Amino acid sequence: MEDTQQYILSRLDYDTSLRQRVNRETLELLNQLHIKSNGCFLYLTRVLDGISDNFIALREVKEIPGTLYGLYLWMCQRLFKKRQFSKVKLIISLLVATRRPLQESQIYAYLQLRCPSMTKEDFFRRMRILNRVIIRQADGSVVLFHHSFADWILDIKYCSQRFFCPASDGHLLLALAISTKSPLESEDVQDICHHLLHVRKSSRSEERRVGKECRSR
Repeated sequence: MEDTQQYILSRLDYDTSLRQRVNRETLELLNQLHIKSNGCFLYLTRVLDGISDNFIALREVKEIPGTLYGLYLWMCQRLFKKRQFSKVKLIISLLVATRRPLQESQIYAYLQLRCPSMTKEDFFRRMRILNRVIIRQADGSVVLFHHSFADWILDIKYCSQRFFCPASDGHLLLALAISTKSPLESEDVQDICHHLLHVRKSSRSEERRVGKECRSR
């Protein structure tokens, strides 16, 4: 716990934007955040980043759940208004299912197999919606910001029906996309087999999870 407290102090030291949002009245809220984090640096980082860039108001620390999965649900409820999540759901499924990081151009090409009328402008709007949950790497590829977010969004027990994102959708689209290549190399065939196998596995797992969720209501 002392390490996380030191982390908060170091963030205040070098993060000017964060420091500007803290005053005598709100200083106690940082202590509450330290306690809520329960020693989880990822939890602290996501909240402090949100405060720093004005996505989260410091006073809202009182409302944020005290678990990492609770934080993810709280963030997604704020990030994805109305039907926004349905617009990015398939992109997340691709990022969860892929065996290797995807370039934005690849994601766009794959989506067009399902949505041929999607324009680049529409695609980039959807990617902007995801800005807070993805990382653009130095080579231009896109990944989810942390594997725990992928685990959360695949588990309906925690992410809820609203944010549940089937990996099977991503596996199926990736298998379809790879199969359109000509000629197919041995690695392509292996990838197709991998994704088709996981379509079946993911579908069964998702059916069990949804079934348990429905029975628990």
